[in-house]
Amino acid sequence: MFHHLRKWCGAAWLTFRGEAARGRRDIHHGRHGLRMAVLHDTPATLLPRLERLLDHAEDRFDVVGPEAVADLLAGRFTARGRDALLFTFDDGFASNHAAAERLAARGIRGLFFVIPSFIDRTLEEWTAHHRQAGREAFAIWSGGTRRGLARAQVREMVAMGHVIGGHNDAHLDLGGVADPDVIRGEIDRALDGVESLTGAPCADFAFAFGRPRTIRPLAVARLEERGVRTYACVRGLNLPGVTPRLLLRDQIDPGEPWLFQRACLDGAVDRRWVSEVDGLRRLGGVLPG
Repeated sequence: MFHHLRKWCGAAWLTFRGEAARGRRDIHHGRHGLRMAVLHDTPATLLPRLERLLDHAEDRFDVVGPEAVADLLAGRFTARGRDALLFTFDDGFASNHAAAERLAARGIRGLFFVIPSFIDRTLEEWTAHHRQAGREAFAIWSGGTRRGLARAQVREMVAMGHVIGGHNDAHLDLGGVADPDVIRGEIDRALDGVESLTGAPCADFAFAFGRPRTIRPLAVARLEERGVRTYACVRGLNLPGVTPRLLLRDQIDPGEPWLFQRACLDGAVDRRWVSEVDGLRRLGGVLPG
């Protein structure tokens, strides 16, 4: 309860100060760009809140599909008077299938980053699978039972028009791994696993934890070798010629106070993430202008 109250109060203060407009002026040079929301588990209890988020998105943004990222990286993305917004989801929880249905019902195409080894498994089975292979997977959820998507659900999501990307196979912190073989394995098993699931090349990868300190230059180089678009989890607005090629995404939790979710999407907290954005820029360079 205190956590939610603190976030509500912080969002109320930033909104009162007009921080979104100040950030637009001082950080984003008055420009509009592509913002990405990243969600994780979306259980049935949170679906009404997801609907509220989608209502807000359609009212305040140009809601776009994954093709906007290709345009951004090719230097041909142009915002039309207001920010564009892309919905992304990490980890591949079974609950994401219902979220995919809600998006599709509105004609929205999302980008779902799945852990291929989590498909058709519970979290306990997933960690046991990696342990048997001599790897210790990171516990992506504590308390209660969670399942990964089923293969059939992934196929249905593709049929809805959504795009499936890869996420670290054992959800390891690639900034804390020094072994090049482990880094390549985390990336390659994820990308190859997605290609096996969908029958198509995997062109998108979100690295676990998504911060500059959680990925090494070696991992960035491997992702470049594989020719994939790479996504972080650092708040901010993606702008051609300005922001990192390691793409910015705002973590959104539908269970958190609504005012805080809105403040994040409006850009009211972008100023607090400038140093993280700079770190990503140093790692991966800048988007083409």
